[in-house]
Amino acid sequence: MDLNLLKTFGEVAAPAGLAIGAFLYIARGLIAKNIFPILTKEQAYKIVFALAFMAWTTALAGIVSWTYVTIHTPSKQEMSSEAKVLWEKNWLTVNDPRPYMGSSEGYAATNRERLLDLLKALELSSAPSLDNAREQLVSDIEKAPGRPEDTTYNMVISAEIEAKLQSLKRSIRDQALSAGATLGNSR
Repeated sequence: MDLNLLKTFGEVAAPAGLAIGAFLYIARGLIAKNIFPILTKEQAYKIVFALAFMAWTTALAGIVSWTYVTIHTPSKQEMSSEAKVLWEKNWLTVNDPRPYMGSSEGYAATNRERLLDLLKALELSSAPSLDNAREQLVSDIEKAPGRPEDTTYNMVISAEIEAKLQSLKRSIRDQALSAGATLGNSR
C-alpha cells in the first residue's frame, strides 16, 4: 500500500479515513507475512480477533474525531455570513462622509480627528495586510501638516495620503465583494 492511498483515505473521510488508512497499512503488512499456515487455530483466531478489534476501535476513534470536528467547526455559511456583515460594515464605515474641502490654492483639507476616528473604527484584524496599510495611513495622517486657523478643515491632505486612502477603500471594497456583500455605494 503506497502513501497515495493513505492520502486518498484522508481526502475522502478526513480523520476517520486517515485512521482507517493507517490501520490498513499496518495490518496489511502483518497479513502479507503469510504466517497463518504455521499457527495453531487458536493463535490465528487471536490474531484475526485482535485485527478486527483494532479495526473497530480505529473506526470508532475516527468517527468520534470526525463528529467532534464537525460540531466544533463553524459552517462555511456561518463564516461567510459573518465575513459578509463585517466587510459590509467596513465598506460603509470607510465611505462615511467626512468634511472635505478643495482649495483654489491647490490643496485639499479635511478634519483630522474625524478621519482618524473613521480609520480606527475599521475592523481589519482578519486581513493583516489591510490592517498594516491602515496603521501606516493613520501614522501619516497624524504627521500631516495642520491648518490651526480652521477647526473644521484642520488638516491638509497630501496626494500621497489621498492615494493611500483610495487604495484602502478599493481593497475593502474587493474584500467585501469577495465575501458576498452587496454594496449599495461602490465608489
